[in-house]
Amino acid sequence: MASELEDNVFFKYVAPSMGATLAAIMFLSPLKAVLRVRREASLGDLNPLPFAAIVFNCSAWIGYSIVQRDWYIWTCNVWGLSLGMFYTLSGYKLAGGRLSLRLPTQGLIEGIMVSLGAVIALLAWLSVKAGMNDDHRQLLWGFAANAILLVYYSAPLSTVAQVIKTRNAASLYWPLSLTNGLNGLMWTAYGVSLQDYFIWIPNGIGVVLSLFQLLLIAVFPSDGRPKRWVTIMIRRGRGGGDSDSEGAKALQSGSTTARDGVRGLAARDEVATIATGHELQETLRDDAA
Repeated sequence: MASELEDNVFFKYVAPSMGATLAAIMFLSPLKAVLRVRREASLGDLNPLPFAAIVFNCSAWIGYSIVQRDWYIWTCNVWGLSLGMFYTLSGYKLAGGRLSLRLPTQGLIEGIMVSLGAVIALLAWLSVKAGMNDDHRQLLWGFAANAILLVYYSAPLSTVAQVIKTRNAASLYWPLSLTNGLNGLMWTAYGVSLQDYFIWIPNGIGVVLSLFQLLLIAVFPSDGRPKRWVTIMIRRGRGGGDSDSEGAKALQSGSTTARDGVRGLAARDEVATIATGHELQETLRDDAA
């Protein structure tokens, strides 16, 4: 079965080619946002931490690709390293003050980049001077690349607590999350065909993490208010009625006088945007006062 997968044209050529192409798109996806914050001279809600993680991730995979002589992996990661450096330097320049969502500042970015230099230098030294054979080098760079890849995939989740608390997913960038997921899917297929656990396991986990990020973005849009389908699901889960029927009841209860009728109509229109029956009661109480 493994031999059949390895000889299959899709798994041997198409999947890694698509993976490399999607990786290139993935690394390009933050470009528009980075250019925008450079023009505005302000990071705003943009989280710079994933950009430093791109540099770290690509550096380790370049080392692994050289050991494995895999030019699919090498090509896309050299491209990613170059763009990652541009993004990181742009974010570093604009991260001098406290960010709007209390995201990492220049000090943390500096720490990541210094750590990167130390780790890559150590791995290179061990590869050459520790008397390792090819299998040992594969294990060394494979474990390092896997650990860093998981950090890279989960880097945008550094703001998840803030996203849930504020119901605002502006700090999660959906094009990057989407291309991450598609990219991980292709590399997972390629890794399975090669029986290379260092490729398919972390990329499979990355697909799951990307789906979770997209779920957060779908539930908590950037304007901070749940979308209508989320509100409806919450109301149904609580056993609440439809907002339109509640509005009609409000209109009916206020129809005794012309003035009350107008108030009831206003209440009905307002109820259309209210998520819970408790908030409806508060609105009607204010009108009665």
